[in-house]
Amino acid sequence: MAAVQPKHQVIDNFLQQPQQQVAKWKNSPAREQLRADVISGKVNDSMDPSDVHASRLEYQQYALSNFTGYLETMIKSILADFERMAVDCEAYGHDIAIIHQRWEDNAPTTQRPWHRTICPKKLKEDVDTGKHLVIDRDTGKKISAKKLRQSRHCYKEFDLKVFRKHLYQEIDKRGKVDVRMSKKRFRIKPPPDVQFDVVGNEPKRTKTTAVV
Repeated sequence: MAAVQPKHQVIDNFLQQPQQQVAKWKNSPAREQLRADVISGKVNDSMDPSDVHASRLEYQQYALSNFTGYLETMIKSILADFERMAVDCEAYGHDIAIIHQRWEDNAPTTQRPWHRTICPKKLKEDVDTGKHLVIDRDTGKKISAKKLRQSRHCYKEFDLKVFRKHLYQEIDKRGKVDVRMSKKRFRIKPPPDVQFDVVGNEPKRTKTTAVV
C-alpha cells in the first residue's frame, strides 16, 4: 500500500509542475477567434468587454485588463478595414462602369446600316402620313417612339436608341423643308398689277384696281 503524502507535500509537488504556457496574443488562436467573432457580428463595440471575455475559454486565458485592450484594438482595426473596403468597392464600381460603357461604345455591331435597309423609306412614309402624331389610346398622348418602332418589323431590327434618333431626324427634316419653302415663296416677285398681303406666315394675293 502506497504511503499517503502529507498535504503540504502534495501542494509543493503541484506548484513545481510546469505550467502550460499561454501563447502570445499576436499569434494566438484566441486572437483569430476574436477577429472572426467581430467580423461576423457576434462581438461588437456596444458589448461589455467582461461579457465578451467570459464568453469563450480562449479569451479567459488572458487577464481581463489586457483582453479589454485587445478587444478595443481589434474592433478599431476591423472598422478601418471595412471603411477602406467600402472606398475601394466604390472606386472599383466606378471603374467597371467606365469599362462597360467603353465596351458598349466600341462593340462591333451586327446590324445592317440603317441606310441600306427599307427603314428610311418606310419611316419617311410614316412621317409623311402623320403616323408619328397619332394619339395612343392607352396613354391619351402622342404615340411614343417605342410604340412606333413596334409597328413595323423592319424597325425592330434596330434598337430603340437608333430608331428614335432617325425618327427625330426625319421629323426635324420636315420642319426645315417647310421653313425653306416658306422663305422661297416670299422671294418670288409678284406681277406688277398684283399686290400681296401677308396673313400669318403666308402671302395672300389681293385684288387691285387698275388705274385709268
